[in-house]
Amino acid sequence: QVEFSPHSRLLATSINSVANKAQAGVRVWNVPQGTLQQVTGSAVTAIYRLAFSRDSSLLGFTTVVNNQSQLHLWNLRDRKLQAN
Repeated sequence: QVEFSPHSRLLATSINSVANKAQAGVRVWNVPQGTLQQVTGSAVTAIYRLAFSRDSSLLGFTTVVNNQSQLHLWNLRDRKLQAN
């Protein structure tokens, strides 16, 4: 999955452990600088659907953990999970 923030300064990408040996999670990139800003690591096997809030302060994504779907809200300012 790949998603640009509304202001196009951030890019979120997901890596699924099923398809890649790297730790599954969402990576948030600074587009103008081309640098990795944050990694949301967790014990997930698959990540589906990424979406930024209108003000780009939150990133929502759906994960699958032990065959159970969960919705997560990642606070980009605090760099931590706000809700799941």
